[in-house]
Amino acid sequence: MQYPILVVSKDIEFVGWATQTLRMRGLTARGVSEVTTALELVRTQNIACVVAMNHEEDSVASSLWRMALTEVLAPMIVVVVPGDVQSAVAAMKSGAETVVERDKDGSRLLAAVQVVIDELAQASPAMGDPRDLIIRHDRSPLNDLLGVFPQFSQGIAPVLIHGEPGTGKELFARILHRMGDRKAGPFITVHCGAIPESQLESELYGHVRGAFAEATGDKLGYFQAAHGGTLFFDEIGSLPLQFQMHLLRVLKERTVQQVGATESTFVDFRVITTSSIDLEKAIADGLFRSDLYYHLNVLPLELPPLRERTMDIAVLAEHYIAEHNVVHDTKIEPLSTEIRRHLREHDWPGNVRELHNAIQRLCVVASRSGRIREEDLPAAFFDRDPFKHLGLDVPSEGMDITATLDMLEDRLLTMALLKTRGNKARAARLLGLNRTTLVEKLKRRRLDIE
Repeated sequence: MQYPILVVSKDIEFVGWATQTLRMRGLTARGVSEVTTALELVRTQNIACVVAMNHEEDSVASSLWRMALTEVLAPMIVVVVPGDVQSAVAAMKSGAETVVERDKDGSRLLAAVQVVIDELAQASPAMGDPRDLIIRHDRSPLNDLLGVFPQFSQGIAPVLIHGEPGTGKELFARILHRMGDRKAGPFITVHCGAIPESQLESELYGHVRGAFAEATGDKLGYFQAAHGGTLFFDEIGSLPLQFQMHLLRVLKERTVQQVGATESTFVDFRVITTSSIDLEKAIADGLFRSDLYYHLNVLPLELPPLRERTMDIAVLAEHYIAEHNVVHDTKIEPLSTEIRRHLREHDWPGNVRELHNAIQRLCVVASRSGRIREEDLPAAFFDRDPFKHLGLDVPSEGMDITATLDMLEDRLLTMALLKTRGNKARAARLLGLNRTTLVEKLKRRRLDIE
C-alpha cells in the first residue's frame, strides 16, 4: 500500500532534498512551495503526512509552516536546522506530530516518517484493529468506551465526542472513520474556532470563479470535499450561530450551493463533531442551537480526562520515550519508580497532549545522561499539598474532627458523583476506591445522586 508524503517549503533546495531522500527509501513523495496548494492537496487527496521545513531567519517559511499546522488535515513533521531549539519548541506547541533536526543523510526524517506510516499500517483493517492505536493499560477505563466502536463506526448516524482539550478527540474520530464502511473515503477536518467568520461561507461551501474579488478560480468547500467520507467538526461549539443554521440545513437536505453558483450539489458524508464545552449550557445561554444539538448528539461519546485514567500515564510515557529514541536515535532509559509516581500524581490539566509535550521536553533534557531524573521535572510536579487543595484549616476556636471528617467525606462523594454525572465506576476511580466500596459508602450515608 502506498503512503503519499507531501513536502512543503519555500526553500526549493530543501524540497528537492527531502523528496529525493524519501523516494530513495521507496516512498511516494511530492514537493510544493505554496501552502495554499499544499492544503488543497491534503483536503482532496489521501496524504499520509506533511513534511515542512522551518528556517528561523526565513519569515516566509516560518509563516508557511505555522499556517500548515493550523489548517493541515494530516500529521505534520517539522524539520528544523540543527540547534534551533526555539523553532522546535514553537512547532511542538503549535501541534506538530514530530519535530526533527535536519541531518546529512536524512535518517531522522526517515525515522519520523516511518513512525507515521507504521501507525497508518496498524490502523488498516487488513493489518489489525485500529483501536490498537489508543495506547492504554489493560485495565484502562478507555476499554469500555472502545467496546462500542464496532457499532458506532458503521452507518451515517452523527457522533458527538465530548472531552476536555488534549484528550485525543480527533484521534478517536479518525479511528471511527477507519473502522467504518466509509474508510476508503476522505476524512475532512473543520477546525471551527480557527476559521475567520468572514471566510466560513467560502470554506464550508466553496466558491466559483468570479464569485468575489479574490475568487480567481473554483474552490471546493469542506462539504463537497468530504463526499463519500467523513466530515469532522472540531469544537463545534465555536461555530457561529448563523453557520449552525447552515450546517443543520445541509445535514437535513444533503445539498450545498457554492458561493456564486446557481445550482445545488448533492453531498454524501457522515458527520462527527467534538466539544470541550457543555453544549447544553451553551444552549441555555443562547450560544448554541438546540435543534442542531439534538441532530448531532445521536451517538454520544465522553472521553475521560487523563487524571481519571492514571494507570495509562506510565504506559503512554514509556511509549513516547520509545518513539523519541527511534526518531532522534537516543537511548533514554525506562522511567524509575519515583518518576512514575510523580507523573501519576500530577493533575495533567492539558491531558494527553500535555503529557506528550512534557515527555518530549524531558527526553531533550535527558539526552546526554540517558536518564530522566527527579530534578528534571518542572516545579508543578512537586506542588501537591492536599490541605492547600482542599482549603482545610484548624480554626482557633477548635473543631469536632469526627463531624468534620464525616462532612468532608460526604462532600467528596457528592462532588465525585456530580463530576461524573452519576457514573459510580468513574466516581470510584476519581476517589481511588473500588466501585463496591463506593456503593457501600453511599448506602451507609444514604446519599443518592441522580
